[in-house]
Amino acid sequence: MRIERAEVIPLEVPLTRTFYGGTYSMNRRCTLLLRVWTAEGVRGQIYIGDERDEQAVVCRILREQLFPSVLGRQASEVTAIWEENFRRTTVAAGRHAMMRALSALDVVLWDVIGRQAGMPVFRLLGAAQTRLQAIIIGGYYAEGKGTAGLIEEILAYREAGYAGVKFKVGGRLPEADIARVRQVRQAIGDDFIIACDANMGYTVAEAIIFARGVADCNIAWFEEPVHWYDQVRGMREVRAATGT
Repeated sequence: MRIERAEVIPLEVPLTRTFYGGTYSMNRRCTLLLRVWTAEGVRGQIYIGDERDEQAVVCRILREQLFPSVLGRQASEVTAIWEENFRRTTVAAGRHAMMRALSALDVVLWDVIGRQAGMPVFRLLGAAQTRLQAIIIGGYYAEGKGTAGLIEEILAYREAGYAGVKFKVGGRLPEADIARVRQVRQAIGDDFIIACDANMGYTVAEAIIFARGVADCNIAWFEEPVHWYDQVRGMREVRAATGT
């Protein structure tokens, strides 16, 4: 399956209100549409990425560096293509954008391989199960939301069929976030998955306070608990101090 043509189309949709996570705000949603055509007539197509700030840079890397490097090659060389381009990240100034671009290319090539084989990619990779529980990102901070609004939001997720929520924390003092999580757990019951994502918003001490404060709330995981510059040591300390 010789790669003959590739394109990337950036998509951006404004939101009706601003959503606030632990360390960021969001007033639009973005994704990339990637397409790859082979000489044999197979077309791979994916949506990928949630990059608002570097979307144009990712597109430029794809168009100017990655797409030219794969034209004429076999899509089945997907691992070799990954390895060759991954080496560029060791010297790339924009490593973050390069990794996003390379990941997008990798996924669309796997889509080509799956379409050629007539199988979903999870089958090609040897999946042992065919169904997974889906959770949704929620619990964003918002002006005037309050406890009633927060609980109404989470209950709506369960009504829509989601098995759980990845809940935003880290944007308030840990005591305030503990109260929010405990209120949701009490309202939603024990059979609903709650994971917590602080978006690197806490210090190590604050993350420990939070994790201990929700220890009996059956939290599935605690994502990005500490500031970006203290990730390795900080995550180790939070885990050792809390068991989370």
